Amino acid sequence: RWRNPLLGEMRPDHFIALAETTGDIVRIGNWVLREACMQMQRWHEGGTPVGRIAVNLSSRQIQGEDVAGHVRKILEDTGMPGDMLELELTERMLLEDAAETSATLDALRALGVRLSIDDFGEGYSALNYLRRLPIHGLKLSPMFVSGVPDNQSDVAVCEAVAGIARS
Repeated sequence: RWRNPLLGEMRPDHFIALAETTGDIVRIGNWVLREACMQMQRWHEGGTPVGRIAVNLSSRQIQGEDVAGHVRKILEDTGMPGDMLELELTERMLLEDAAETSATLDALRALGVRLSIDDFGEGYSALNYLRRLPIHGLKLSPMFVSGVPDNQSDVAVCEAVAGIARS
């Protein structure tokens, strides 16, 4: 969330698309990642038992720079172990340049970072990439989860995806 002094609280859907278009999302995303890791270390050092912090990555961050090198530097600078960081990726991001994305994800996993697909099922869910890419978890789209337990179709989708994820 962005708390702007003039506009008040702005939800991500109000500014992320513009930041993606202008390219500012890389700078914003890098800042968010560093701040999240610094906060996690402060919690850890203060005795607050938070196991892992999740941060969304933009497709521009994956495509435009050495994101694994950037994450490595942040982890080194903050002293945070890689297994305390989870990076959330979109389905679209995983489909765009599979070979380069796979190499980047492998480098992130080598740092101990966990990788999840966020809002799974919202886009074009290609099950093929689930077996090719080094993903740790799936986070189902709220449009499926919100119907549980009353909507049997949503329950069936959630159970099926959970079964795929487990296997």
